[in-house]
Order: sequence, then C-alpha cells, then structure tokens
Amino acid sequence: MSPSILDGFKSAGLPVIVRLSDFALICPQALLLREGKNCCLCVTGSILNCVRNKCIHASISGSLIKALSLYFHKLVGSFSRIDAFVCPSKFTLEKYVEAGFPREKLYHIPTFIDSTDITPRFFHDNYLLYAGRICEEKGVHVLLEAYDMLEGKKPRLLLVGDIGNLKYCSDLKEKYSSQAEFLNFLPKDNLFKLMRNAMLVVVPSICYDNMPNIVLEAFANGKTVIASKNGGFPDLIKDDETGMLFATGDANDLAKKMSWAIENQSRVSKMGRRAREYVENELTPDLHFKKLQELFKNFL
Repeated sequence: MSPSILDGFKSAGLPVIVRLSDFALICPQALLLREGKNCCLCVTGSILNCVRNKCIHASISGSLIKALSLYFHKLVGSFSRIDAFVCPSKFTLEKYVEAGFPREKLYHIPTFIDSTDITPRFFHDNYLLYAGRICEEKGVHVLLEAYDMLEGKKPRLLLVGDIGNLKYCSDLKEKYSSQAEFLNFLPKDNLFKLMRNAMLVVVPSICYDNMPNIVLEAFANGKTVIASKNGGFPDLIKDDETGMLFATGDANDLAKKMSWAIENQSRVSKMGRRAREYVENELTPDLHFKKLQELFKNFL
C-alpha cells in the first residue's frame, strides 16, 4: 500500500485497520521460509538477511528491492500510522509481537466459515485428500513420501490444486503418478463434494500457514484433518479431538498418523463430528462480525 493512501486516511481523521493475511510486514518474502525451511532471521534481526540469503527468486537484486521496500515503509512510519491489526491466528499475532509490533495494536479475530449450507458426511469412500497449491512450501512431497511408507492395502490418495511450481509438480508426478491421483483445480462445489466423501484431509504445510481455509472447509464437511504442527494449525486443531498434528516435514510421523487413522475409523468419525461442532459454535459469521464491530467501535 502506498504511504500516500495512509496519509489521506489519517488527514481525514479516519482510523486505519489492517487484516494480516501473511507475514509481509515483517518478512520481505512474506512466508518466513528459506530454502524449504522456516526462517525468522528478519523477524528479530536485519531485513538485509533477505538479501544475504537471496530469498526472493534466489536473486540478490530481487531480494534487495523487496528489502528496501519494507525498509522504506518502516522509515516513513507507515506501520505506526495503522491503528489496529487483525490477526486470524494467535501464532501470527505472536510473530508480529516478536518483530516489535505493539501488542495493544494486535487483535486476534479468527476467520469464519458459514457452515449452515454445508451438509457434513461422517462416512467416506476410502480415499485421502489433499487440496491446495502443488508446491514445496505446502509440503506435498512430505505427504507423498508418507503415503509411500504405508503398508498393506491403503486408501487412494487424491491431490487437488493449481500447480504452484511446474518443475516440482512434474517431478512429483513422474515419481508418484502410479500411487497418487493428481487432479487440477476444482470449483468450490466440486471440491466440497470430493471433500465430503473423503476419509480425511491432510494439510502437510512446511510454511507457517496463517489460518488456512482448507481446514475450516474440511471441518464444516465433517472431516478430520491431519496437519503440520506449526503456524496457525495448533490454534485450529485440538490433537486427537478434532484432528491430528504431526512434526512438520517429518514423513515418518505423518505416515504413523495416517496409518493410525486408517485403522481407527470410528475414532476418526468422532473427530469429524467434533470438528463440525467446533465451526458451528466457535467460527460462525455472527461471532466474527460481532468482534469486528466491537473493534471498529473502539476507534470511531
């Protein structure tokens, strides 16, 4: 956002509230990720770490441009002119506090999902589902490695989503096409139908996901989610109650969790029911808008 826009708002006496969808205000690369691993060097240190490590497209010039842009905003006080920041997850809020943002300006207001028009299904058609971009930071390779470790007769594995990295996706298809089914992007209704009939949904992200919609959508459809134990997932998933968490990037641990789920379908079904109850009671549109309205009133 151009600082001139903020100047216009402030000169008109208008409060400014920003929703934090990622980590772009504290990380030039926006994902807190470097070479396939979580990285917080710029959170507590110099943003020139981005340049040293060529975080943007493995380019010094590209990284320098991003770093200078972030430095410029800090220099002219862009962020200090923002009255409040809405954080969808507690994890995101704490990362911004760690980066030096005033805690009193940060408000935890989770994302919502309207589950009233979504009919859950607590049974399945014997397949596992991944839905999202096919790219390294989403940990698709971790899921495929874990699936390869499963012994005996195993359910099908469906991977649905856009290609985030062409070479990465091509390599995975070449290696695992005989085991997993790769499907292109699907419209929401089609994806929900596929999700509703899945045994469970796996979200193996390596990056710090904020509060991914895929988990809320899976819960609304009555599905148990197995996800990485990082980012906003522990905020959403109560281990062994509404889903399961595995050590980030650890294919062995993920394989163990999937194997247990396959062998304990009645427990998985109960988790799916609790997950549905959770979004029905805690993540409704009414609760979300009520919290937003309370926040707006504080600044009007």
